Formats: sequence, C-alpha cells, structure tokens
Amino acid sequence: PDPVLEQAPQQPQPQQPPARPDPSVAATPEWITVPLGEGETLIHLARRHLGDGRRYVDLLAWNGWSERDARRLPRGQQVRIKAKERR
Repeated sequence: PDPVLEQAPQQPQPQQPPARPDPSVAATPEWITVPLGEGETLIHLARRHLGDGRRYVDLLAWNGWSERDARRLPRGQQVRIKAKERR
C-alpha cells in the first residue's frame, strides 16, 4: 500500500537581495562642467567641446542662460555640457 503524502503548506522563501551593480562598470555622467577661461566665450567652448561654435545655443539652453546673460559670464564660470554630446 502506498502511503498518502500530505503536502505541507508552502513556507515563504527569503527574498534575494537586489543585484549590486558591477563596480568595474563605471556609470557615465550625464553632464560635465568646464570653466570659462579668460577671454573665452561660449562660442569658444562650443567649438572646442561640441565641434561647432554655432552650438553655443545648446550651451545657453543647457545652462538656462539668455544671450544677454552669456555676455556677462565671468572668467571661471562653470558651464554644463551634455557628456554624450561632447567630442
């Protein structure tokens, strides 16, 4: 005769902790910042970092500045540039 096996109630299983990100894979920052040098304009930065001086308008937008603001930026002013756009 076969014994009748009763199913025991399911015990809750401990949850696995979330996987940790691999530290060897560094996250790419979304933004970089560069200082405005002596005598430099956003056109200079756009030419050097974006490959085209006409892209100064992108720098204006990314930093929330108007063209009037851009004329008054002091030396050393930190300028945000999208990292994925940088050349």
